[in-house]
Amino acid sequence: IFGKTPITRLDDALQQYSTLLSSAENGWILEYYPEADKYGGFNLYLNFTEEGEVTITDETAILRQAGETATSLYSLKADMAPVLSFDTYNRILHQFSDPAPDGLGYEGDYEFIILGADDDQIELKGKKRNNKMTMTKLPSSLTWTEFCSDVDTMVKHHPGFNMELQLGQTIIPLTESGEVGRYLTFELEEDIAASAKGVAYTYTPTGIKFKEPITIDGQTVQHFVASQDGKLICQD
Repeated sequence: IFGKTPITRLDDALQQYSTLLSSAENGWILEYYPEADKYGGFNLYLNFTEEGEVTITDETAILRQAGETATSLYSLKADMAPVLSFDTYNRILHQFSDPAPDGLGYEGDYEFIILGADDDQIELKGKKRNNKMTMTKLPSSLTWTEFCSDVDTMVKHHPGFNMELQLGQTIIPLTESGEVGRYLTFELEEDIAASAKGVAYTYTPTGIKFKEPITIDGQTVQHFVASQDGKLICQD
């Protein structure tokens, strides 16, 4: 049917993904989610080399110091599907999967099944936790410093613990989880239905984005953009 053996096709795919990863001159933005029912998402910046090295940084909020980077090794492996693995310890990435101090940590992944890709985007799934994530090529017209600065501004002006959701004339209180936060639970009246009890979110340069669309009282929401008067307005 395919003209090539499964092993040959898998090897070809690994070579294509290797070329794609290192071809991003301006690097990649990964919307990284650890355990999705407890914690929200974070924007990681990754720059891959052909020699198997990756340099990673993150939003200023969770770095030890502004501008911190960490370089480590990565590889592409043949498993049941192509797998992107971060083989050696990288403080910025592995802080999410480090089991300290309670044996679980933030329950994040450092090995990812590659679900598919095009020139500008790679779809991943955590090998252990099954969380789906997207890695997007940073445009040549935009630097990580600019992207991160805009995200930092959103984090500063729209803290999760201060959020509430307004649907029409209905005000729904939101509660942010502890730990690293960025997970909101909804305090709903009995007559208001919702497709989930809570949702993880991440910050974008223009607002916030729920990990998945969620329907509350018949309204499906996911993407929000900051307005001049300090509100986050749903765009869906």
